[in-house]
Amino acid sequence: MEFKFLKWQVEGPVGTLTINSPDTLNALSGDILEEMEVWVKGPARDESLRCILITGEGRAFVAGANIAEMSKLDVEGA
Repeated sequence: MEFKFLKWQVEGPVGTLTINSPDTLNALSGDILEEMEVWVKGPARDESLRCILITGEGRAFVAGANIAEMSKLDVEGA
């Protein structure tokens, strides 16, 4: 399965999910969250896995929400 913002690797009983958006310090965007939903419903359900390590590419794990993306949201009426 190909992802744009996630890397998925399995070695034996250990899976490693890497959030791969180092330019934004892996800040969570809508696109990343959509890919993670697909990952959770698919590859993460491999019953042969005993451990899943979640990490971030580059110098940060996850810097929180992607504020630049949030500023584009229409919050009128919220």
